Amino acid sequence: IVLYLRRQDQWLDSAIGQIVRYEGTMGKRVYESDRQIMELLFPRMDYARLVGLWENIVKPQRFTIAEYNTAHFPQGDICTDFFGRLGIDTSQLDLSIPPSDENKSWSREFIEVKKILNKTPKDGSVERAIIETITHLDTRHGSRQPYRTSEDIKKGLMTMVEDGNRALSSKYMNGAPIFSDSPYATNKEKICDNNDQEPIDRAMQLFRHEFRSWRGRLSICKIYLNAFARRRFTAIAG
Repeated sequence: IVLYLRRQDQWLDSAIGQIVRYEGTMGKRVYESDRQIMELLFPRMDYARLVGLWENIVKPQRFTIAEYNTAHFPQGDICTDFFGRLGIDTSQLDLSIPPSDENKSWSREFIEVKKILNKTPKDGSVERAIIETITHLDTRHGSRQPYRTSEDIKKGLMTMVEDGNRALSSKYMNGAPIFSDSPYATNKEKICDNNDQEPIDRAMQLFRHEFRSWRGRLSICKIYLNAFARRRFTAIAG
């Protein structure tokens, strides 16, 4: 088994973005604050405990831990990295995966816009149309600045997992660090201030204009029609 681990603070940043993105489709409020989500999801970031469970249950012949960091993968591709660790030549294989917007992170200003929109419950079809609209806008106008939790939350989280990460490093990496980059913000990351209101206001204006346009109304109609067709087909098939 090759187990890829993403540095906990980076995993949390990404998880918050996905929760905010899809919260409206869950039928209940999940996100209240970054700290609340960190506390809620901490068991999933306790890698030492999780790796121990995996090893005890699966009992593999060989267990390898690798850092999940696309910047360090060959051509940025995890499949190529995985096969390389197994000693498999991929030069004759087509490992390309069609691009998808499903898991692509939104820029931080559009995540902040979605936080605001999530405060008002909406019909499921309207919610899906909102997600589709923001994904479209982010592709065209997003700053590409990633969402970042505060330094206080980041430092608190990495302190909580420090001993566990060190134990994994000793057991599986011969004492070498699991993660290659520092968990604390570079100057570039500090510029990405989630409280910088101007980009958020601009993104909200873009959303309101787009969602009220013919494209936004067409998106809602299409989603309603697809939902109706699915229900109709299910009723007939039943």
